Amino acid sequence: MIDLKVLDEEIEKLLVGRGVRSLDSYCFNSPEDQLYGYSGYEMWNLTPPYEEDHEAWQSRAKPKQAASENQQRLMVIGEDFQALLKAARYAIGCALLHREGVEHYRPLPSPFEFHEISALMLLGSAIDRLRDFLIAVGLGQRAHRGKESKQITQALRECEKVAPDDVAQLRQIIAHIQGVKLRRNDVVHEIALEFARVQNEFLKDESRAFAEGGWPPYAALPDSPEEYSEWIASSESSASDEIETRVVSLEAAYAHLVRAGGLAFRVEIRLREEQL
Repeated sequence: MIDLKVLDEEIEKLLVGRGVRSLDSYCFNSPEDQLYGYSGYEMWNLTPPYEEDHEAWQSRAKPKQAASENQQRLMVIGEDFQALLKAARYAIGCALLHREGVEHYRPLPSPFEFHEISALMLLGSAIDRLRDFLIAVGLGQRAHRGKESKQITQALRECEKVAPDDVAQLRQIIAHIQGVKLRRNDVVHEIALEFARVQNEFLKDESRAFAEGGWPPYAALPDSPEEYSEWIASSESSASDEIETRVVSLEAAYAHLVRAGGLAFRVEIRLREEQL
């Protein structure tokens, strides 16, 4: 029987070793965390948009109050955003666990790629929740399908009136993470796995070979055993570098989203304080 605790400990060790901090570690801020905007997570825990009446729930009495529609929206989106980031971090850890098992010369579906895609989908969803949260903060309304771009522009303008520095940082982060969202959309709507991309390229090349009357000659391989060994080593190194680039991209997107979340929570509480 697999010891899941040991597995999770190994995943956590890999993540910590690469500096991918858990979201919970940002809830009690160091001075550096506050400087970079992570204090929003501590604010969220101490003074969320709405405080549930747990005593009334336990005693089955009438609650002292009920959340407004937008308070409900903020609470649900905010918690979902954080849960998605925790799930994305775990998926990144699983990808790290399986990266050494990737067979560079056989582009078959692999556990690394399965977890990479999971992380990508979760990060893309977190980007959507961040957008929806800021729309709820700035405009007090839900995101409307097909109108989100206009809404987020308007929402950031409203938030900017109260927290210009935080919003300026949010704009920069949102611009940085658009590539992740495009990759997520490509996975959803175009091609997900490397094996299918290789198949797609082969079929294109085959069509070209058919139209031109045949395949071009094979590229010349190195003549000597030493040159051939160097060529193999170089190919493996390039493939390993490509895997590393993909992992770093996921880690960077996670880090950007963690920071964006802290800033968004901080903007929300400042806007709330302004309205009191």
